[in-house]
Amino acid sequence: MADINLDRRAEVNWTGVRGDTFAPAPVEFIINDAPEVFAGSSVKAQIRKNGAQVLELTEGDGISIQDNKIQYNISAAKTAEWAPAVYEYDVQKITDEIVATIQYGTIKLIQDKTI
Repeated sequence: MADINLDRRAEVNWTGVRGDTFAPAPVEFIINDAPEVFAGSSVKAQIRKNGAQVLELTEGDGISIQDNKIQYNISAAKTAEWAPAVYEYDVQKITDEIVATIQYGTIKLIQDKTI
């Protein structure tokens, strides 16, 4: 019997600056040498600190998807509200009754110096 790997999650850790717009390069999803298909599904992400939700992103509200790439965008005003710290996040792809975590990691927010 062949091994089946159901772990399709990617760990991506970022560093950002408090008070700056958080818009890292788009993340491209390739599964078994083929582009991930997002048509017919929704995507959401939650950012947490010590288990408490700080922010939820959804498609059209902080998440944009083009082809098999996801672009995240958090406003400078929003990151200015957060304390410098390490935040945890994950991203879920939701299709019908299937919920799959496709990305997870940390966002290290460092103190801004320019006021």
